Amino acid sequence: MKCGFQINLDVQDRICLVIGGEEEAAGRVNRLLEAGGKVTRPGEKSP
Repeated sequence: MKCGFQINLDVQDRICLVIGGEEEAAGRVNRLLEAGGKVTRPGEKSP
């Protein structure tokens, strides 16, 4: 059985750090961007 809890966060205009890779992280990145978050990942180079 998988245990956990759900939380709601207001991420609008906030820096959001995503750790991990693969499909799960990509899904999180997409949801954070849709919610207005500013997403960064470790190892990303700034433009």
